[in-house]
Amino acid sequence: MPPTPDTSPTPSANQTDTSILLFPPIVHVLFGIVLVIVFLVGCIMSMQTSESWIRSLQQASLAPDIAIFGQFPLFFTGKMDEDTSIAFVFAFTVQCVLLVTKIGLASVHARVAKKLGNVTPTALMQKSAKRRMSVWGWLSNIALALNAIADIVYAWHLGFWQAMAFSAVMFIATFYLGTFGIQNISAGMTGMNN
Repeated sequence: MPPTPDTSPTPSANQTDTSILLFPPIVHVLFGIVLVIVFLVGCIMSMQTSESWIRSLQQASLAPDIAIFGQFPLFFTGKMDEDTSIAFVFAFTVQCVLLVTKIGLASVHARVAKKLGNVTPTALMQKSAKRRMSVWGWLSNIALALNAIADIVYAWHLGFWQAMAFSAVMFIATFYLGTFGIQNISAGMTGMNN
């Protein structure tokens, strides 16, 4: 029996495939914006607890205070005392470590390999890279664990399970929601442009 020809309609140039979007594009954009806002709130609260923990303060504000970003000019103009500077650097560096850990380094490595594609990696280069990545893995995990501990410490007065839940939610907010928000915004914007 001869094969039957494919009679399914072929998409024309004017048709747009939006099958990946569950809702109209604007819904994805708005949802993405909400996720990014929750991500920023999570980052602010996480920075506040990290700074309080480093400074050995008895209490930390569990209300997000956007004024935390006002520390940048104070830090860069030398108007912060030493303890506050250390806490500031710790809190913001942990957030950067969190972002790098989430986003990853694979795409950066791929771009470098593409750019330097004519360089053959030696065994020594590979061993050195593996060692650096191992150190990065250990140090970043320690920083993230300390960040989670700070969240637990400052929510402890609410109870054991509440502190654990707060720490877990803070991790989810700072580790996933920003990326998911940007993905929704991007998908929604692409859907609106098609």
